[in-house]
Formats: sequence, structure tokens, C-alpha cells
Amino acid sequence: MKSTSTGPEAVMAIADLEQARLLADPLKLSILQAMGGEAKTTMQVAEAMGEKPTRLYRHVEALEAAGLVRLVRTRPKRGTVEKYYQAVARRFEVHPDLFAPEDNTLDTMLAGILTRATTEIGEAMRNFRQSPHPDGPQPLFLHLRAEVSAADLDDLHRRLMDWADDLESRQATASHESTANWSGFLAFYPSPTGQKSNRENTS
Repeated sequence: MKSTSTGPEAVMAIADLEQARLLADPLKLSILQAMGGEAKTTMQVAEAMGEKPTRLYRHVEALEAAGLVRLVRTRPKRGTVEKYYQAVARRFEVHPDLFAPEDNTLDTMLAGILTRATTEIGEAMRNFRQSPHPDGPQPLFLHLRAEVSAADLDDLHRRLMDWADDLESRQATASHESTANWSGFLAFYPSPTGQKSNRENTS
């Protein structure tokens, strides 16, 4: 087995528009997320996603060419070579200033993320209603509008990033027998003019 892995970085700042456009593709984004933990082959990712491997190969190649995933090891198997890929970072940050006003890449990226989140949340809620766990952790959905200062926003951003970094740092040492897969979606943005502060909580 040949290995070149040094492990993913904590954060990668996306500074290239072509990289951002790849992230705007829902399928490529799903592949990138699937490769965000342990290194996987395209076959393993395809099985986890319920896709045909032949559909994913060119997408993995595009992600590798753009520097978003990397080949970390190879293994001979039955006359072929298995290739294991891993995302280059555990988290990717894309700044809106990267996009020109006339470029719809940002809208496409947001639409893909929101569509996936909607599908996953709907499926999670249906599964939870069918098999509730009253003594376990409950799904939480919070819709919030608030009047905040710049200092409050800076503090919130810092605490959220610290929490995300802490969560990611514990992934490598967590026991798979004592953990469960959870997903989250967070967006915090200026409210449209005229909308008042309120809070709607569903759990």
C-alpha cells in the first residue's frame, strides 16, 4: 500500500472562482462531504450515496484537479489499483466577495445547499416521528430574527467557529460505537428591511 496522507487541514479558504463553481454543484459537494472524514475510494462513496461509481469518477477527478480532494493512498486489488481520496480540509469557507454581481454561481451554490438541507431535514423528521427517542437528543430547528450589534456578531461568529473547531478536533478520537451521525445547517444574515425581531423554535 502506498500512502501520501498528512491529514486534512482544519479550514480552507476558497479564493478561486473555479473552486467555488465546483462547490455549487450539489453532486460534487456531496462527494466532497463524503470524503471529509476517512479517506475513501470512489466506489465506497458511490455505495454510501446510492450512486453508480461510473457517474462519480469524473466528478472526483474534477475535485482533485481543483485541489479540493487529494489522493492519499493506493492499494493493489485483483489486478487493479484502488485509489483512496480525502478532502483537503474539514471545512471550506467561501467569501461572498469572490462573486461578481452578475455571476449566478453564489445563487446556484446556495440553492444546492438549501435543497440538500431541506431533503435531509424532511427525512430526519419523518424517521424521528416513526421511531421517536424520548430519552435521547432531540432534533432542533430555530428560526430567529434579532437586533444585534457588530460586537455581538463578532462574538457569535467567534464562538460558533470555536465550537465547530472543537467538534471537528474530536472526530479523530471519537469512538464510532458511542457516536451517531448528525447534520446541521446554519445561516446568519441581515434581515430584509422592515422585518421585526422574533423567535420561532421547533424541537
